[in-house]
Amino acid sequence: MKKVLVTSIIAISLMATSAFAATDTKPVSQWTCEDFLAVDDSFYPTAIGAAEIITQKDKIEDPTLDISGIETSTPLIVEACKKAPKESFIQKVETYLKKI
Repeated sequence: MKKVLVTSIIAISLMATSAFAATDTKPVSQWTCEDFLAVDDSFYPTAIGAAEIITQKDKIEDPTLDISGIETSTPLIVEACKKAPKESFIQKVETYLKKI
């Protein structure tokens, strides 16, 4: 019984870390769209939120995130990144969040 429990815990922790396995060597500020798309789909809004914070560097007037803007722009950013996987993820986020 203990073997099964330990094996299950190890398997779950490996699956959780595999979501960021392709991108854990680079900070979000250096991601390409390809790096962004390698992240698990459920983390897309989180990555976009982190990128939004990076794009607001030295321009933050209100230290809150625009959650509705992130929700609206996530599918658009995903589509744009699929079309141009080698382009900068930060630039895509900046472009699409300005439109909202």
